[in-house]
Amino acid sequence: MDDTQRIKRYLAEEMVEEYEEGRMSRRQMIRTVGRILGVAVVSPTLLASLGCGSPESGDEEQEAAPVPESGTSGVTVEPDDPDIEAGEVEVPGEEGMITAYQARPSGEAPFAAILLIHENRGLTEHIRDVARRFAKVGYVGLAPDMLSRTGGTAQFSDEAETTTAISELDQGGVISDMQSSVTWLEQQSGNPSPPA
Repeated sequence: MDDTQRIKRYLAEEMVEEYEEGRMSRRQMIRTVGRILGVAVVSPTLLASLGCGSPESGDEEQEAAPVPESGTSGVTVEPDDPDIEAGEVEVPGEEGMITAYQARPSGEAPFAAILLIHENRGLTEHIRDVARRFAKVGYVGLAPDMLSRTGGTAQFSDEAETTTAISELDQGGVISDMQSSVTWLEQQSGNPSPPA
């Protein structure tokens, strides 16, 4: 399986997860999985291979259930934590600038670097928090917004629009933006290049 096929499979599995967590209807999920994988018919066998159980009878048309509100923000490391430096950065890419979120430990470098790949909800506060968690334990965390080529995650008003936009991304562009992000991380002062 090549990189493009792996990414398509990953995105299809994310759509199944969206359905199972009640954020989209079964019909929306099947339609989106078909577009991602480039197939006209999404069979029960294909869905099972992606981790989707069979629907309860009559659930085929069921719309997404409301997601309950959380009582907490879920943030574990605040952006103004004195042990870290965090914020938005721009990374040069082949097709223009890539918006990203970077968190790094305060103090003297060098620090090992980690490239964070967000899920199909885009560059969310959760992913920013994950970058800050890595910074808190001594790593530089960089989370590029894979929707930068289309205007960024912030332009979408809800998760359904965001997941649809991610499913329609050009996979070659995603890989190129990831490679540009790795190159940028390597060029930052104090970040050692990974071993060959």
